[in-house]
Amino acid sequence: MIEKPASLSVVIPAYSTVYGAASFNYASGMVITGAVGNDLKKLSATFSVVKGSTTPADSSTLDVNPASPAVNPYTVYPTMTGKPIGNYTLTITNGTDTVTPAPSGISITANKTSIAIASAGTGSTVSGATYAISVGSLVTAGKGIPTGTVSVTDYFVPITSTVYTPTQLQGYFPRSMVPSSGHREPSLFLPARQR
Repeated sequence: MIEKPASLSVVIPAYSTVYGAASFNYASGMVITGAVGNDLKKLSATFSVVKGSTTPADSSTLDVNPASPAVNPYTVYPTMTGKPIGNYTLTITNGTDTVTPAPSGISITANKTSIAIASAGTGSTVSGATYAISVGSLVTAGKGIPTGTVSVTDYFVPITSTVYTPTQLQGYFPRSMVPSSGHREPSLFLPARQR
């Protein structure tokens, strides 16, 4: 009697990972069907993004724009291992990993929160202010340093100083506020009511 191998299906789904993030577990979505008895617990897999390679795939080092011949999305190739694997005829569906750019954060900080003009009305001007710009990856386990260009547009609106000198005015309270004696007191800095 000749015993034939059982059929075992292994399907790796399509994944998406972020550049520089912690290495992804490609086995997390793997689906195995056809395992007999307790064999499923005895099976495991290693993954590569290069066909025939024994080097484990590390998603944290995969580039968004890889050098040829690699392409993004990457093909994820599983290699099944475990003592029972020789008892099966394998049907493997490779997966993919689409690597997306890591989000970057840009912060701008003014060296001074206020700028004093020496003396109002003297024509003093402020010719410039200094700001610190920092750029970094927002990926917690991020690797590498973001590169590229940061454009800064200045929408500065000049502030002009106007010297205001209050003028002393003399007038009278409105009639409704006149004391019962009829005496009118002069008032300073109140709009005058002309009689």
